[in-house]
Amino acid sequence: MNKSATLYRTSDRIQYTIAMEKVTDGIKFELLNGSSRTWGRFAQTPVAVTLPTNISGLDGYSPDFSVSSSGVNLGAHRVDLLYITAVRSAFSNGQTVTDGTDRVIHRYNISVEDVPLAEYEQNVDEYNVDITE
Repeated sequence: MNKSATLYRTSDRIQYTIAMEKVTDGIKFELLNGSSRTWGRFAQTPVAVTLPTNISGLDGYSPDFSVSSSGVNLGAHRVDLLYITAVRSAFSNGQTVTDGTDRVIHRYNISVEDVPLAEYEQNVDEYNVDITE
């Protein structure tokens, strides 16, 4: 079943998981376990695509590759923040390693100088957000 809905909530938060797996004919990418206030739960059944490649595995993968290869292509002024919150590596021996470093891909920076002083003073917390990279 196909459904579509435009995001309509201010400051909606969209969370999802992207999984990568080396398979016989390439690398399989899956979108799964998504949620947002507008859409509710989505991709509870994974949405997958396999891209052909001749690399032997994902041993050389770095999250920095995902950061440098990702971005907001349309409407970047409408996206406050896009970042990776965790990278989990699962190995064939059953071991799992989690890197919980937040990696910022995109941040829309509104210049406080562009905001009228009265608006700034009424909403100081909106313009002074501590985000660590």
